[in-house]
Amino acid sequence: MDDEQRFANAAERGTPWERGGTTRTLARRWLSERTDWPTPCARCGEPVDPLRWHLGHRRDRQAHPELTWEPGNWQVEHPRCSKSAGATG
Repeated sequence: MDDEQRFANAAERGTPWERGGTTRTLARRWLSERTDWPTPCARCGEPVDPLRWHLGHRRDRQAHPELTWEPGNWQVEHPRCSKSAGATG
């Protein structure tokens, strides 16, 4: 099973993002491997440290839970920017 199928399965199961675990770890690895580092934060535009970043969502995952595990909805953010946007995990 490839990573994208794992994400789809997680979305079908309703895996809670807040609990973290392997699906979230796979999502971070997937995005990290496809990101040209250093990359700008999607929220503030400043460079992001490749060792210290959050996996953010373009469309709010609480308003659009169906997009939580959709790779096209993911973006690299500073931890502080992600938290100021309301990140919970």
